[in-house]
Amino acid sequence: MTDISEFEQWIQAASIRFEQILQNTTHLPSGTPEIVAELSINIEELHVAVEELHQQNEELLATRQQLEQERQRYVELFDFAPNGYFVTDGKAIIQEVNWSASQLLNVPQKYLSGKPLDVFIAQADREAFNSQWLDITTGFAQACEISSRGNQKIGLNHYTTGNLIQDWEVQFQPRQGEPIPVAISLSATCNIEGELTKLLWLIRDLRYSKQAEAKIQQQAALLDVATDAIWVQDLEGKILYWNQGAENTYGWTAAEAVDQCCHRLLFKPTASAWRKAHQTTVKRGQWQGELQNVTKSAEDILVESHWTLVHDFGDLPQSILMVDSNITEKKQLEKQLFQAQRLESLGTLAGGIAHDMNNILTPVIPIAQLLMLKFPNLDDHTRELLELIQASGRRGAALIKQILGFARGIEGTRMRMQLPPVINEVTQIMIETFPKSIELRTHVPDDLWAICGDYSQLYQVLLNLCINARDAMAEGGILSLSAENWFGDEHFAQTHLRADVGPYVAIAISDTGMGIPRENLDLIFDPFFTTKAVGEGTGLGLSTVVGIVKSHGGFIDVSSQMGQGSQFRVFLPAVSVAELIWPETEATFQGNGELILVVDDEAPIRQMNQTVLETYGYRVLTAEDAFSGIELYTQHQSEISVVLMDMMMPLIDGATAIKALLEINPQVNIVAVSGLTNSKPIAQMMGNEIQAFLPKPYTSEELLSILHDVLA
Repeated sequence: MTDISEFEQWIQAASIRFEQILQNTTHLPSGTPEIVAELSINIEELHVAVEELHQQNEELLATRQQLEQERQRYVELFDFAPNGYFVTDGKAIIQEVNWSASQLLNVPQKYLSGKPLDVFIAQADREAFNSQWLDITTGFAQACEISSRGNQKIGLNHYTTGNLIQDWEVQFQPRQGEPIPVAISLSATCNIEGELTKLLWLIRDLRYSKQAEAKIQQQAALLDVATDAIWVQDLEGKILYWNQGAENTYGWTAAEAVDQCCHRLLFKPTASAWRKAHQTTVKRGQWQGELQNVTKSAEDILVESHWTLVHDFGDLPQSILMVDSNITEKKQLEKQLFQAQRLESLGTLAGGIAHDMNNILTPVIPIAQLLMLKFPNLDDHTRELLELIQASGRRGAALIKQILGFARGIEGTRMRMQLPPVINEVTQIMIETFPKSIELRTHVPDDLWAICGDYSQLYQVLLNLCINARDAMAEGGILSLSAENWFGDEHFAQTHLRADVGPYVAIAISDTGMGIPRENLDLIFDPFFTTKAVGEGTGLGLSTVVGIVKSHGGFIDVSSQMGQGSQFRVFLPAVSVAELIWPETEATFQGNGELILVVDDEAPIRQMNQTVLETYGYRVLTAEDAFSGIELYTQHQSEISVVLMDMMMPLIDGATAIKALLEINPQVNIVAVSGLTNSKPIAQMMGNEIQAFLPKPYTSEELLSILHDVLA
């Protein structure tokens, strides 16, 4: 700029001087005007040239300023880049570093220049670094030699070979602190002769990415440890993520599930439910409910599903996070528990009714027997009426026992027994009586485990189930009766309410009939529930079956599909030793004047007992409540041989009265009487506080037999 200005000033001065000379000169030699004109033109051209040079100089200055700004910007980018940059010669001697690199090593920039780079490599990695560095320099040299041949043709003096090394992981050792994991990207600059002149090192600090990666791996591991199925779908239903819990729940591996359409893979039977849940999630941000999904093995499972809408960084809906909990077994247990609670409630209600009914029926049978005994010369018609009274009383008593049996269990004499004889007897009955259109199939292994049970009750169970199977196949079909040894494991016990871990004998009765509607499956064991026409069934068959099985410590599992048939599986605990024996044959026994105290709040029962006992040689005292009974026993303690105590009375119940009698005389003989055949207080007192239990209604023979056993 200064040289051009001086030249411009010199031309301007020469021009002025030339004008002055022309004005002061009066006489000019010939030809001077032409010379003057030419000089004027030249001076003008010089002015123009100077102006052009001035403009070019300004452009050059602007370009220089722009280049300086760009240089400064790149210097700043180099210095303040988040990654570390090293510039070294071909032997890895540091020539220049940026601010991030000095911060990484905790060494000022000015002290790094001239230092070998390998001194900042962690001691544990230095030997491996130098070994690999030798291979790298050899590769760079070969690349430079090859590249120089082509670059000589186009006149390049220096060139860069490109990033020959990327993501080379080593550990840098800062001046203080622990080694730092870094990733190196390396490129080389060569001259025209193919010599390595400069190396450019990009250093990325991996500490935070390693921590993030470890955290991600930890979170992924936690997701895989979770028992719930955790997975992600995009807004079109394509599966993006699938954890180990999802594999365990649905059977599909992550490789099989990812990129698949979820409503085709999992929601085949409930595609409409999936669409509704999907729409709600997109609209409200979340959804929660139960879904009937399908597994890889085509098994229907019930899951409690939580859907959450996930947004991207721009707060736009991106995907849906799903958490599914398999509640199939939980629902089955809840269903079993609800059924058990319902049966228990019905049993409590039935127990109260049965107690009153037993009190009503108890006098009927013995009185009819006594009338026939007292009046042996009755005409045939009167005798038939009395026999009808006895038969009706027995039928009523049997009906009440069935009602009680479905929920409270049915008592009986248990003994160690084998099931094949029972199954064979039921099979023989079916062969003789079932229609020929029903094909019978039986399978009973020879090594079937023994159980502790009542032969006649189990016979009733199997026959009842087989008759129901027959009735379900009006047009014929296949009825299968089989048994097998079955060991219940932890999972088996967890999925069946009344099951324990241990050995069972499983008896299966299957048919190919019409099946049981889903809405009836929960009701089939309820008393008086029946789908048969009026007069064809009372609805007490299955309730009696479940009562007998429950009293044996077992349970029943039912499965059915409409149009394909049903299967009832009876599980009975297996035993290895005899626990109980068969009962002895009942007989009628005569008394010898023993005094019996009868305590009962029902007057007809007191009268009936007194009449029967006096007829057969006993003396009788009666009391209408516990207070009177205790008072009478206190007065006649030395004479009374046995106390017949009703367990359910107003004010003071039988159990409390028995305790009072035991305080008076610990050796008192007590027979407990009740219409509830499976009372817990009675069971607790048996053997210690009471000598026998007599269930209502009872016959004269049963009363006399009990007294004979107690007095023996």
